[in-house]
Order: sequence, then structure tokens, then C-alpha cells
Amino acid sequence: MLILLRPPGPDTGEFLTQPPMMSMKQFIAAQDENITDSEANKRYTEYRAEFRRQQINEFFTQHKDEEWYGVNVCLAANSSLLLGKY
Repeated sequence: MLILLRPPGPDTGEFLTQPPMMSMKQFIAAQDENITDSEANKRYTEYRAEFRRQQINEFFTQHKDEEWYGVNVCLAANSSLLLGKY
């Protein structure tokens, strides 16, 4: 899975990517053999949530000071306020 973070610009020349999230099959292969189906589902759900949280945090940390990021955040916030999604 390739996550495209932003289009190439004059300064980058290519897409920035993040590592792929493990599939359920890959995740289960890395677990103990005696794990139950319900425990595997619970752990995978937790893994996915933590993975996404980390990726969002890393993206924010890398780009928070860039002008394009601030403009997009302001636009998204204004759109949410206008639509009553605050």
C-alpha cells in the first residue's frame, strides 16, 4: 500500500511515502500460534489505530511549518465551521 502525502513539487521531484501497514495475514503470522480469532481481531484493530496515529503524527511533525500545510489546515477548519461540523 502506497500512501501519497502530497504531489511532487519543484523542491521534491517525487512523492513522499510512508511504510505500508501490515495486512491481517502478515500481522497474524507475527503473533503467537495460540492466539484466538477474537484476540487476533482485537490486537489487529489496536495495531491499525496505533499505526495510523503514528503516521498522522509523523506527517504533522514533518510538515507543520510548511506554508502549504498551514493553508490546507485553515481551509479545512473554515469549511468545517461553515458546514457546522465543529
